[in-house]
Amino acid sequence: MMPLVESFLFAGLASAAWVAAPTWLPVGWNAEKGLVELGSRLELFVDDFLIAELDGAELRLNAPRAEEIAIVLNMPWEGETSAYPSVLHTPDGYFLYYRGSGREGEPRPEVTCVATSPDGIHWTRPQLGIYEWEGDKANNIILMGDPACHNFAPFYDRNPNCPPDQRYKAVGGLTSAWGGRDLRAYVSADGLHWRLMRDEPIISGPPLDSLNLAFWDEVRGCYIASVRNFTHVRTFQLTWSGDFINWAPLVWADLGEGRNTQLYTTALEPYFRAPHLLLGFPKRFFEDRKVLPDHPYPGVSDAGFMVSRDALHFYLWPEAFVRPGLDREDWGDRSRMPAHGIVQTGEREISIYITEHYRSPSNRIRRFSLPLDRFASIHARAKGGQVITKPFTFEGSGLVLNCSTSAGGMVKVELQDPEGKALPGFELDRCRPVIGDGFELPVVWQDSPSLAGIAGRPVRMRLVLWDADVYAFMFT
Repeated sequence: MMPLVESFLFAGLASAAWVAAPTWLPVGWNAEKGLVELGSRLELFVDDFLIAELDGAELRLNAPRAEEIAIVLNMPWEGETSAYPSVLHTPDGYFLYYRGSGREGEPRPEVTCVATSPDGIHWTRPQLGIYEWEGDKANNIILMGDPACHNFAPFYDRNPNCPPDQRYKAVGGLTSAWGGRDLRAYVSADGLHWRLMRDEPIISGPPLDSLNLAFWDEVRGCYIASVRNFTHVRTFQLTWSGDFINWAPLVWADLGEGRNTQLYTTALEPYFRAPHLLLGFPKRFFEDRKVLPDHPYPGVSDAGFMVSRDALHFYLWPEAFVRPGLDREDWGDRSRMPAHGIVQTGEREISIYITEHYRSPSNRIRRFSLPLDRFASIHARAKGGQVITKPFTFEGSGLVLNCSTSAGGMVKVELQDPEGKALPGFELDRCRPVIGDGFELPVVWQDSPSLAGIAGRPVRMRLVLWDADVYAFMFT
């Protein structure tokens, strides 16, 4: 568990009231020594946290590849405004949850639906027989007649102390549905049959008119919730809990230079391969723009990307992660909404899911794929460039890179002391060129000195690249 800068007590566990809002340091940051304690964990170049200097290189966002359509939302209980998807990979398989709703103003109830998959690629609607739709129970509806159907957001609870019959959890609620601003908690043993955790809301106050969400954070040892609120734009607040019932006072997310960006959703969760990183795929909403003259509403959207290392401060990339693209239907309002959830769909592949064609009869959800850990990179063109990291310590005797070079490109590595002087045996001219494309390409120096001799000492890493990308690294 990660230490707190200001310690606090969870209501219901150690005290009847919150002592202080939690304030975490980025994982591994040693403020007293002014360095990062990396250990042997996987580190991704998804923000500028590790970077001290860039020269001729840049931090670059890498767009995912559009894959197949996962599901078209065209069943009678679904429709043109079906939205707010969440994707889970659990021991029971893959689950894709979403709101089923028709044309705006159509007199019919909203429902919550689920599709299932053995691999995250091929999806089917299970015939659950739980709720009746127009006299027939042959449907995939898991929730009906509940205000939470508007924005039901499930997750799989990996808290080791979670009771088995509450392993699936969800939050849902809406500003006007209960005549208030209340978010309620739901639980399930199988992800299909749900019940209220308690009648009273767990969070109240903000408008909540979006996909509010929660998750278990194994690094920080608590639940975290992200909820919609407004400043002068749509944005979000965060709160924490030890028991999923008692929550700390809401705290505004610090988006730095991105504070003026409208974020319709956050799709925030720990990255399962590097859980100290909270990754978000917010739907960015440009409310005053209109591209399609015949579309009934203004506003265009795309998928963004953001990172937090302390569950409070976020590096929000200014560029789009996924643009609306060439498909005309995705330039209408509220399309391109990323689902909450990052899942692995192959030995070397991760997937996210994004809505398309909102307000259209072809409203659907598409899968997008990325190679493992390759959300962003340090990139240099053929003329070369370099990055020098902040000082850090590490554990291990080897170093591997997740990187890609052209046939004529390469990457070389130098290890330095905190003042920037090359360490003997680890100079740049002694590093054998790293050439190729792989997730764990080894870095080797002439005469193969062992890194074990400098493990635990403060060092800096100098990466020099020619026509190459470095996405992540790890000491082994």
